Amino acid sequence: MQFLFVTLKSILSAGGNDMGVVKVYFADGTDREESIAVINRGLDARQKMLHRVLLERGVYPDSDFSSADLRGAFMSRGAFSSSNFNEANLTVAFLDEADLRGATFVGAKMRSTNLGGAVLVGANFTGADLYACNMKKADLRGATMWALDLQGIELEGAIFNSETKWPPGFSPAERGALDDQSG
Repeated sequence: MQFLFVTLKSILSAGGNDMGVVKVYFADGTDREESIAVINRGLDARQKMLHRVLLERGVYPDSDFSSADLRGAFMSRGAFSSSNFNEANLTVAFLDEADLRGATFVGAKMRSTNLGGAVLVGANFTGADLYACNMKKADLRGATMWALDLQGIELEGAIFNSETKWPPGFSPAERGALDDQSG
């Protein structure tokens, strides 16, 4: 059955255990709800199908989205600091202007993902597929950019520093990124 989108419906607290509820809407007009555990202020969405989920402007630090299907997710301007996106599918997702400080994207699929203006200080993209990813005006200071594919990555106006780790031979300045000399 083909689904249209997923929304985060609520976060419930009961007896010290927090649960998030997502609502999945299907193309045939039906819908269903699914629970997601909330741990340490963050969501436990490991291996969840969250295609086109709406988490814009939400505050979900320390969340675990590892191996989740977040294709086409709307997470713009959200706060996801120190969250785990390892092995997640973020193809064509919208994370523009999101706070992703210290987030990990190891092995993530991020083709054509919009990270324009995002705060990615200390983020780790080791082994991520960043083909045609928009990182215009993103803050990449201290980020590890050892991605599988940096072809077509858009870096105009992005900020990096001496702590930012790039693959050998890759020149972010040639793509329009700006070196923050302050370190």
